[in-house]
Amino acid sequence: MRKLVTSSLALVLTATAGLLGAVALPAVVPTPATAAPASPGAPSELTVAQLPSPRDVGNLTSPLLGWQVGHARQEAYQVQVAESEDRFGGGDTWDSGRVVSSLSTNVSYAGPALAPAESYVWRVRTWSGETASEWSAVSRFGTAAGGTWGDSRPIWVGEESTSSWTDYTFEGNFRITAQNATIVFRARDASNYLMWQFRGNGLNTLAPHTRVGSTFTQLKSVPLGKTLANNTTYAFRIVASGTTITTYLDGVQVDVTTVTSAFSTGRIGFRTGGTETNSWDDLKVTAASGTVLYQNAFDAPSTDFSCGTVSGGRLAVGTGQNCVYGVASTDWAFLRGEVELADKDVAWATLYATGASTAPTRQFVYKAWLNGTFVGLGPTQPIAGETRYDGYDVTSLVRSGESNALGAIAYTTSDKRFQAHLVVEYVDGSRQTFGTGAGWTAYNGSTVYPAAGSIGTSYFTAPKENIQSAAFPTGFDQPDYHDATWQPAAVKATFTNLQPTPTAKVEHQLKNPEVVVEKSPGNYFIDYGRTWIGGLNLDVDGTAGQVLDVRFGEALLSAQTVRFNMSTGNSYQDRWTLKAGAQHLETWGMRVFRYAEVLGAPTGLGKDDFPALAQVYPYDPEGAQFDSSDDNLNQVWELSRHTVDATNHNLYVDSWSRERGAYEADSYLQMMANFFVSDDPTLGNYSLDYLLTGRTWPTEWPMYTILAFHDSYQQTGDIEALAHNYDRLVPKLPDEWFEASSGLVRKNSGSNGAGSCNDCDIVDWPTGERDGYVFRPYNTVINAISHQSYRDMAEIARALGKTADATAFDAKADAIKAAATARLFDPATGAYRDGLNADGTPINHYAIQASVFATAFGLADDDQATQTAEYIRTRGMACSVYCAAFVLESLYNGDRADVAHAMLTSTGLRSWMNMINKGAGATMEAWDLSLKSNTTYSHPWAASPAYNVPQGMFGIRPTTPGYATFDVRPQPDAVEWAGVRLPTLKGSIGAAHHTVGDRTDVGVNIPGNTTARVFVPGATEGGEPVVYVDGRATAATYERGYLRVDDVTAGCHVLSLAPGEAPGLDAHLTDVCPAGYTAPDLTAPVVTVQTDPAAPTGDNGWFTGAVSVSASASDDRTGDVAIEYGVEEGQWTPYAGPVEAPEGETTFLFRATDEAGNVSGTSSVLVRRDVTAPGLTWSGSVDDGGTYDFGSVPDAPTCQASDALSGEAGCEVTGWSDEVGSHTLVATARDLAGNTTTERRTYVVAPWRLTGFYKPVDMGGVVNVVKAGSTVPLKFEVFAGDTELASTDAILGLRTVQTSCTSSSQDEVETTVTGATELWYDAVEGVFRYNWKTPKAGTGCLRLVVITADSSELTALFRLR
Repeated sequence: MRKLVTSSLALVLTATAGLLGAVALPAVVPTPATAAPASPGAPSELTVAQLPSPRDVGNLTSPLLGWQVGHARQEAYQVQVAESEDRFGGGDTWDSGRVVSSLSTNVSYAGPALAPAESYVWRVRTWSGETASEWSAVSRFGTAAGGTWGDSRPIWVGEESTSSWTDYTFEGNFRITAQNATIVFRARDASNYLMWQFRGNGLNTLAPHTRVGSTFTQLKSVPLGKTLANNTTYAFRIVASGTTITTYLDGVQVDVTTVTSAFSTGRIGFRTGGTETNSWDDLKVTAASGTVLYQNAFDAPSTDFSCGTVSGGRLAVGTGQNCVYGVASTDWAFLRGEVELADKDVAWATLYATGASTAPTRQFVYKAWLNGTFVGLGPTQPIAGETRYDGYDVTSLVRSGESNALGAIAYTTSDKRFQAHLVVEYVDGSRQTFGTGAGWTAYNGSTVYPAAGSIGTSYFTAPKENIQSAAFPTGFDQPDYHDATWQPAAVKATFTNLQPTPTAKVEHQLKNPEVVVEKSPGNYFIDYGRTWIGGLNLDVDGTAGQVLDVRFGEALLSAQTVRFNMSTGNSYQDRWTLKAGAQHLETWGMRVFRYAEVLGAPTGLGKDDFPALAQVYPYDPEGAQFDSSDDNLNQVWELSRHTVDATNHNLYVDSWSRERGAYEADSYLQMMANFFVSDDPTLGNYSLDYLLTGRTWPTEWPMYTILAFHDSYQQTGDIEALAHNYDRLVPKLPDEWFEASSGLVRKNSGSNGAGSCNDCDIVDWPTGERDGYVFRPYNTVINAISHQSYRDMAEIARALGKTADATAFDAKADAIKAAATARLFDPATGAYRDGLNADGTPINHYAIQASVFATAFGLADDDQATQTAEYIRTRGMACSVYCAAFVLESLYNGDRADVAHAMLTSTGLRSWMNMINKGAGATMEAWDLSLKSNTTYSHPWAASPAYNVPQGMFGIRPTTPGYATFDVRPQPDAVEWAGVRLPTLKGSIGAAHHTVGDRTDVGVNIPGNTTARVFVPGATEGGEPVVYVDGRATAATYERGYLRVDDVTAGCHVLSLAPGEAPGLDAHLTDVCPAGYTAPDLTAPVVTVQTDPAAPTGDNGWFTGAVSVSASASDDRTGDVAIEYGVEEGQWTPYAGPVEAPEGETTFLFRATDEAGNVSGTSSVLVRRDVTAPGLTWSGSVDDGGTYDFGSVPDAPTCQASDALSGEAGCEVTGWSDEVGSHTLVATARDLAGNTTTERRTYVVAPWRLTGFYKPVDMGGVVNVVKAGSTVPLKFEVFAGDTELASTDAILGLRTVQTSCTSSSQDEVETTVTGATELWYDAVEGVFRYNWKTPKAGTGCLRLVVITADSSELTALFRLR
């Protein structure tokens, strides 16, 4: 599977750079812009008659055309068909014109009738709306050659005359070693003779037979009157005279038989079946004239009879032998012819070829080569007496201007005809043809392939290939081969009813082995790892006479030892006798094998030396894919898919090893598996037509034909097959057994479980796998299949417009279902009983098959299906491989994927893993050899997991025929992750699931021109009905534990119950998409916003100057991104450049929209701009210019700021003081943006006025002289302005300071006092008084200072004496 495809390119669209303050807000989705529609993708994968480029289209009037649409929905188409590309639009072109239609498959060609043996080119284009796609690539197809192929005639190698052996006596003796002794006489060749069988083994009879081609007819049974014991010698004598044959045993006449004149001449020989062996001696043939025609006592080695060996003086004949003395068998024919082609450019070339008869071998008759290159093999087995032929495109193989050689190797034992017709058309329009006929040469292949017995079984004979390399005409299929020793080809009777084979053509493909072991020098064991049909392709250096023992098998006898004598009865052993030197040898016929041994080869060979030459019906190995977290499941699916791919060949048959016969149920299962691994329905359609002409024995099997045609219609939408075969399908219904009174199918005979009789109920096979089923007239399994056949037939009738028939069929289906519910289903057991007795009483036995088929074929409703699924769980796989397909269907129908998974991956006895572990290279007929002793390891109908897995586990089912609509309903139980991809005519459908935590995500690939309902598991009823489809929330509908999303359109999608892009990155989900998964653009652009200046210039996020706002956007995808802005949600303006911000607070909003319509969240930035200073208001009594006495200064003033934008941030006054002096007040108002306003006021504080000192202290610079220790009365006054202060608080204190006595004026203090030295105010006198006591020990001069509260001073001078 391809991996996830994503883009790593991110585009950034920038208007301006940067991001500031981005805030994500909920996205608002705008109306997307209208863009010009893109041209839809061109159609691809063109088919005609449901095949790519067929060369033998038989419907010349209205073949079906098809194509895969390259866009989501086709609304119209136009088809053009012409004989060459340069004629498109010309007069010989069919041009449909523009046809309004959604059909893209099963579109009928509606032009003029096509010519036979012609080649055409065609193309198609489609419309989405009014927009046309480009034309598709041109495709070519060819038409069938019709019933007459120009001058060509059937040919074969000519027969040798046996007319000299007419009347004669044939005598000798025989010994039976096992079963019988059988002698052949009057043999014209190895397929036409009289055969006398002396039967031992207790029978003791003579059984005369005739053989004509592959048909043996016993004429009578004659008692011999004696016992034929093993290893006892008996003498025989047969006298052939005219038409009378007289037989003697031990000298006694035992019989006289009259035969027809058709057996009047011929030679002698031997034939043995698969279980008989014998020996012969003293053989003698004497003509009526007495001439000894033949005599041999076998005293010496002899090669007269290729089917026997001489030992101990006797000729021993082993099992499965057939040979005639003296008659070179014409069963093998080498045929060749040459033609010189014109020296002109070739437009096209087609080779038509056929042969007869396929009946004896149940396989192809010829292989054809052109100029040394393999072309094809055929024909396939006919349907009803016609001869099928194939058309091959050989344009690349023909050589213009040169000789061209056609060669064929053919084998059959009856009819013996080969016909070829080469048609070459040149670019100039001229044509040349060349076909088989009188000009061809032939070489008897019996020398290359001497008779050596059969690889077949009781169902068919096909030759062993004991190749004599020295006799092989190497290069016979090349031009200029020297064929002078060849004889002219014998022209045979004309084919009277030639019909093209409407299928693809089997190819040769080389498949290298996985293991090659040289067990001993020159002896090799080879394991191809899987089963193939065909043989060995060997290039080897040899020595003359060197013999290679080549053995093939489906299974091993022991380690590295092939079981070539197979359990099926086939004997896959060939002996290749080499010539000297290099040589090429290859198997011609069909061996079904996984393993091979080559003994006697050169030493030192390896894998590249032993490629298998596989005969493969074409398939796309990448078309169907599966992978999961479970290795066993992967192995089982791969085994099943490979089985279908490798074992289809050219007809659906039971197995190509043992039977090579078709059965209806087998073909139905094989067809279903094919539908899920291939988009080619033609082989299945042909196989169904093949079965319509006859029937096999079980009661149920014919009804499977109805189911097959119905399901084929559902898968392909092809209604033509229904219309063509409707009248042949209706008789397949069980009308003769439908009992109206009970509403059930009742069979009064064939209901006892007997096998191999017409209309005997089979239920399951082999009989030991029936789970003890009780057979009675009312059989649940028969009724289940009858119900489905009526229901399907009703749908077929309805599709064809036969509504009355549909109603009648539905009525019977309804009656069976109602009766089954009432009488066959047991609610107590939760299972269906095996049936009812003849009297209608219930059978209390519940074989698993009853519940399985009832549930798989629609008798059970949802609740019953749930119950039966649980019952089946308790029983396990208690039935056969055939039944297992329906076991799984019933479990998935009952939503028990866990049980289905357990059975799919089981390693028990009854399991596909058991097949794998037993070394099967393809699915087996039975679970184990122990359950069916003759089982084959190559039954394609046993490969039901190839469809059970996609149909059941993933729930992929068409809801309209041809997948125009379909469901995907995965059941992920027990598997962590899984993905499947299946091809259809519409294109590749993919489905995947991955359980992540508690949810399961689903991935789907929806082809063009289809839609799907996709079910996402894990939903709960009542929960939110939303599924995220590619990350986008999508409405869904709850349904039985799922959320159903309708109308999921073409493309790769991921569905999840969880939002986000993570599920889309899960490769487990997207690997199912062939074109990869491009995650949808769910990511909105990212918007980046910035301001200029980048940061606020003021405080608190405010800009205090000019500011602009700009935006840019980035996206993870390429494409344009549009930016819009606004200042109010919902009011958007295209953004063209930076936006200037006004004053105030403004929120700018920005969003971006990408080309996918994703809208970013709204990014916002709040811009605060304030360039206006705040207002200022004073509060207080300090006036500008005022003067205030100390102590009387007003309180400090305050101020208030005001701002209408950013808001006031406060106001402050500084500079206030009540100290003496001049002062300046500064008031500063601030707003939140940081803007300020400043105002000033000036005032003066006046000092106090001090007067004094009064007497006795002198002032004015006079030094007052006073005796130390005396007390001087001080008197003074203090005025604040005009107000005298009386409080001692006004006086801070006094101090004395030593000073020099420099003044010349001194005066003795006249008055001193005694008493306390304290300050007081003398209210009487109106002065402050203080008695100052001078220092006692002091001398010198002092300055006495009185200090007031305003720091004023009053000073006097003193000298102490």
